[in-house]
Amino acid sequence: MTTKNILVVDDERLQREAYETALSGMGHHITTASSGEAALKVVEQRRYDLVLTDLKMTGMSGMELLQNLVGLDPSMSVILITGHGTIESAKEALRNGAFDYLEKPVDTETLLETVNRALGKLDELNAEIISASPKMDSVKRMIVKVARSNSTVLIRGESGTGKELIARAIHNQSPPRLTEVFQAVNCAAISESLLESELFGHEKGSFTGAYTEKKGLFELANHGTLFLDEIAELDVGMQAKLLRALQERKIRRVGGSHEISIDVRVVAATNRDLRAMVADGRFRDDLYYRINVLSIDVPPLRERREDIPVLIDYFLKKHTRNTSRLIRGLTPDTTMCANLNQQSNGLSCCVKAIRSPSKTYHRRSNKILDQPARARSSFLLKELTLRMLSET
Repeated sequence: MTTKNILVVDDERLQREAYETALSGMGHHITTASSGEAALKVVEQRRYDLVLTDLKMTGMSGMELLQNLVGLDPSMSVILITGHGTIESAKEALRNGAFDYLEKPVDTETLLETVNRALGKLDELNAEIISASPKMDSVKRMIVKVARSNSTVLIRGESGTGKELIARAIHNQSPPRLTEVFQAVNCAAISESLLESELFGHEKGSFTGAYTEKKGLFELANHGTLFLDEIAELDVGMQAKLLRALQERKIRRVGGSHEISIDVRVVAATNRDLRAMVADGRFRDDLYYRINVLSIDVPPLRERREDIPVLIDYFLKKHTRNTSRLIRGLTPDTTMCANLNQQSNGLSCCVKAIRSPSKTYHRRSNKILDQPARARSSFLLKELTLRMLSET
C-alpha cells in the first residue's frame, strides 16, 4: 500500500498518541489535532486521504467536524469513533458522508482493518484510473464514498474526460453490485423511438418488427449498475418515464400490461449544464434532483496537466504492446494535449503510422521521413501534441 496522509482528531492526548502509534506502524504520515477547530485549520493547509475523529469532543463535535470537512472537500474519507450509547449518531454520520464508524473501546486490529479497507480501495483505483494529480485524487476519494451508497450518481465533465471509466469504477467499488452486470447506453446514440424499448424492453407484437419479447437494460442490469451516458439528450417524454422508473423502482415493457420490480443502481453522465437546461424548461427539475443525489465532477485534462506524462506513458505501452515499434517517451516541452480520447486515439494512430523501427510519421506533410533512432520518439510525439492542440 502506498503511503497516505492521515489526520487523527481527539481531545484526549493519550488516545491521540495511541492511534498515532498504531497508524504510524503502517508507514503512513500521521498528523494529530486536539479539537475539531484545530483539525479544520490543519486541513486548510494540507490534503488528507483519511480523517479519524472522536465523535464526542470538547467544543466542536465529531459530527460538526464531519459536516465541515464534507463542505470543504466532499471526497474526504472520515471514520468516526463513538462510545456506547451513541451508535445512532454514528449511523447518522454514515448518512452524512462518513466512511465508517468504530465503537469504543477500539482494539488495534479493528482500527487497522478499517483504515486498510478505506485506503486499500484508493490503491485499487490507482491501478484502474491512471493519474498523478490532486484533482483526480479527489475524484478517486469521491468514488470510494459514493460506491458505498445505493443512491443515483451524476457524473459531470466535458467529452473525453473518462466519465464511463468513472462509472465502471463506482460499480467495481460497490460490494453488493460488483459481481453483477454493468450495462451502459449512450442516450444520444439511439433514436427516440427505439430508446424506450432499449431501456425498458418490449413484449412480442408490441410494434412492427417486435417478433419476440425483449428484456430492456433495466432488467438486464438488475442487481447491478446501469450507466446512462449523455442523459441530457433525453426528450421530455422519456424523461418522465425514466423518473417513474427511478421513483417506483419498477418498469413496464413496451406493450406490457404488468410492472416488473427492479433493483438497479443508476449512474448518469452529461457534458452539459443540466441546471441551465432545467431553468430553460428543457430538462425536468424533478428528474434532475432524482439523478443528482450524489455527484462527481471530472476535470478536463488541461486542468490537471500533471496527469499528461503518466497517461502518455500508459497509452504508449498499451498501443506498442506486442509490436516491434519502439517509442520511449515524450520530451518535457511537448506534454500538452486535448482530452483522454484524443490522447489515446492520437497516440494509436501515430504508433501505427510507424511502419518500421527507423521511420516516423510527419502529420503536416503526410510523408514517411527517415529519422535518427534517438530523435524518432520525440519528433513523432511533438507532432502529435501539435495535432491535438489544434483540435482543442
